Amino acid sequence: MDFNDPTYFLDINGLSKHIGGQDYDYNETNPGIGITRETVNDKVVKALMAGVYENSFEDTSAYAGGHIAKRFGDDYYLDLGVSGGLITGYDDNALTPMAALMAQVGKKGLGRLKFQYVPSIESKQPALLMMNAGYEF
Repeated sequence: MDFNDPTYFLDINGLSKHIGGQDYDYNETNPGIGITRETVNDKVVKALMAGVYENSFEDTSAYAGGHIAKRFGDDYYLDLGVSGGLITGYDDNALTPMAALMAQVGKKGLGRLKFQYVPSIESKQPALLMMNAGYEF
């Protein structure tokens, strides 16, 4: 496979952990589905993604964004980088920006697990750890 050819993933969104938000009972099971288009060139991973999921307030959220990361490894790999985008379903369904640190581990031709970490925003939002699985197709 030429590294400039895109790889597509079916994303199964699923879990989150709120760190420091003890005053609210957040939903931490977040089922959803999405798609990611990813390219790798000289060990730099660039991706575009979009999908929907049940958010931490049990409302439906839609998202669109991307990530950029450095790849370590080949057949089995670790990607470390940042992700960002826009999400609906919060603050009266307005578009909400999101930025996160991102790590994913995977196996070419099979899939990957992606972890994202959003730091706390003062008292407005606790820190958040998210996980999803992506199946290559």
